[in-house]
Amino acid sequence: MTNLDLLKQQLELAEIASRLLPRRQAIYQTIKEQRTVSADYLARNFAGTPSSTLRYDLKQLQKAGLIKKLGTTRGALYQPV
Repeated sequence: MTNLDLLKQQLELAEIASRLLPRRQAIYQTIKEQRTVSADYLARNFAGTPSSTLRYDLKQLQKAGLIKKLGTTRGALYQPV
C-alpha cells in the first residue's frame, strides 16, 4: 500500500467518523486515544449508557470500518483500524 493509498484511507475514515452520532463519536474517540479497550472499560466510562446500547454502537463502528474486534468472548478488545 502506497502513502497515497494510506492517505486516502485515512481521509475516508475521517469522513465516516465525522458523520457518527455524538455518542458513537465519543466511543470512537476513546478507542483511538486508548488504542485498545474492552467493552467493560467502555461501560465504566459511559456509565449512563446501557450495555446493550454500547454493544450495538460497537457493532456499528465495526460495520463502518472504524474499529476492529480482537477475540470473540466477553474479554474481546476493540482497536481503531
